[in-house]
Amino acid sequence: MNFFIKIYNVMKPTLEKISSRYKIIHEYLHQHVIGRKKIIFFSLLSIWLAVLVTGVISPKQQRYSKNQLETNQTFGNGTGEVNLVSQTFSKKNKIILLKFETVDKTSDIGSGINPNKLKWKLYVKNRTSKNMKMEVIPTVDNRIIVVVRNVDPGFQALAVDIKNKTVDTSQEDPTLNVADNNSSSSPSVKEKTDNNDLQFIVAENSDNLKNKRVKNLTREGFAVEAINKEINKQKQEKKRIDTLVSNLHQAIKDNNKSIADLESKSKYLTDSQETNNKQDIDSLKADNSQKEQQIETAQKSLKELNQRLNLLSKQKQDIKSGKFKFDDSIKTYDLK
Repeated sequence: MNFFIKIYNVMKPTLEKISSRYKIIHEYLHQHVIGRKKIIFFSLLSIWLAVLVTGVISPKQQRYSKNQLETNQTFGNGTGEVNLVSQTFSKKNKIILLKFETVDKTSDIGSGINPNKLKWKLYVKNRTSKNMKMEVIPTVDNRIIVVVRNVDPGFQALAVDIKNKTVDTSQEDPTLNVADNNSSSSPSVKEKTDNNDLQFIVAENSDNLKNKRVKNLTREGFAVEAINKEINKQKQEKKRIDTLVSNLHQAIKDNNKSIADLESKSKYLTDSQETNNKQDIDSLKADNSQKEQQIETAQKSLKELNQRLNLLSKQKQDIKSGKFKFDDSIKTYDLK
């Protein structure tokens, strides 16, 4: 209690001054109606001007529709599909990291689009740095990493434009058009839109863009990191298949032992028991045949895995040695 009394005694002079000034102002406003109205008017005017100035000088945030922010798009000419898998903005490193996956629709094997057939452009709404640039990094299979560097908060939006130069020969008709004698004998092509451009918009205020720290690596560093992840993934798969093959061999061994036991006791069985015994033996032999087919399939998979691991290692080595060439022709434009 004494503590609060001491605080009150210390603050008492200040409180009395505030109270005294309040009484003076209150008395003045009470006696001067016009002055009171002026104060109220100028207070409201100041607030209105502050709101107006803030609205004028603050950057305008453009809103984009769900369709404009679509992350899975198909080229209009049917040559392929591109999926923007993830979007990450690292404010600390000023990096935007985009991960794409592609599908080549001109191929029957379901592979990704040849990265050399894709041409990229970057458009920026509010270029916060003259040094802003985009790097395209093909990694593994159909995956491509795009790194935009020197991006400050307030960029508002950027657009990645992709042009696919893959030719869809499946739409061509090699037969001669002989309906008109005056016509040319060149192959006819089925009508189809020639739109081979896609544009992905990355908006600063979009829920698709995640704020998360990204390692500040070089192009080579990002590529090698992605390849190392794939190598580890393939090694885990190889280990799983090795274990499966080992288990299948053991199961066949156990089945063979059971077959031998059944065959050895068959001479002590009645006719009906012998019939059941033979069915059990046939069932075990059929199971062995199925497991041998599984082993054969697994061994083919192991062979492919080993080839893949060798190719991944070679790709990593080429990147480190500089034999692998990245696209340096990408330009940055202002987004209207």
